[in-house]
Amino acid sequence: SSTNFLLKGDGKTSPCPACQRVSCISLPLWTDMEHKWWYCDDCSSASAFPRLDEETGYYDMLTITCPDNTQVSVELGDSATDDKEWLENKLAGYCRMNCASLYRH
Repeated sequence: SSTNFLLKGDGKTSPCPACQRVSCISLPLWTDMEHKWWYCDDCSSASAFPRLDEETGYYDMLTITCPDNTQVSVELGDSATDDKEWLENKLAGYCRMNCASLYRH
C-alpha cells in the first residue's frame, strides 16, 4: 500500500521524488498556463540575465537559469523591450516555455 511505501522514508528525503508533480494541480483547469492562479513548478526560483542591444536600447535575449540549474538562451524577437521590470514579471512564463525541467532536483 502507499502508506507502507511512504513510511520507508528516512524523514529527510522523499521516498517518492515524483510525488510532488502528481500531488499538485495548477488551477483553474480551463485557463492557459499564463493565467493560472498558482503553479506547481519551481519556475518562481528561475533567474535570468538579459542582453541589452546597444544599438536599439532593448533587451533582446534572456539567458535563463532554470530550476535544475541548467541554462537556456531565449531570443525575445518581437517581445524585445527596454522595460526590465516587465521582463522580471514574465520570467516564470519564459521558464515554463523554455526550460527542459521545471523542478529542482
